[in-house]
Amino acid sequence: MIRNKTRRHLEPPKLNLTAMVDVFTVLLVFLLKSYTAEGVLSAPVPVTLPSSTSVNRGEVNLLVTVTEKDLYLDKTRIDDPTFGSSENPDIPKLGESLTALLINRPLSPEQKKVTILGDKKVPYFLLKKVIATFSQKGFGDISLAVYEKGADR
Repeated sequence: MIRNKTRRHLEPPKLNLTAMVDVFTVLLVFLLKSYTAEGVLSAPVPVTLPSSTSVNRGEVNLLVTVTEKDLYLDKTRIDDPTFGSSENPDIPKLGESLTALLINRPLSPEQKKVTILGDKKVPYFLLKKVIATFSQKGFGDISLAVYEKGADR
């Protein structure tokens, strides 16, 4: 009989939500900090990439975005009046930016990798000028980013 009396007066256990929310917050922060978007290239301006059957995925060290009117080097816009003309074989302002970049952040020959995000509508001579400028500055590993044919975009 004594047993039944003590059980009646016991309250059901309560769930401590504060501790659980703290644990989930720490878990969420950890997951967000450790998340990497490897394989995803983000351009500073919208670019429509061409399609290709290539499956080789290169390593990205330096990202260049080329549209019909603009040129971006790692999200920094390069203003060059000779960009749209086919007279010069290179882009002088891009060369100056690359020289400044190499002074501030010296790169070994293995690290001199460039990925070019070129819009479909960009004339070939502009891409050729960009590639020539990078070649003059010692960048030998130059890749053009494309969509994989048949992949969802």
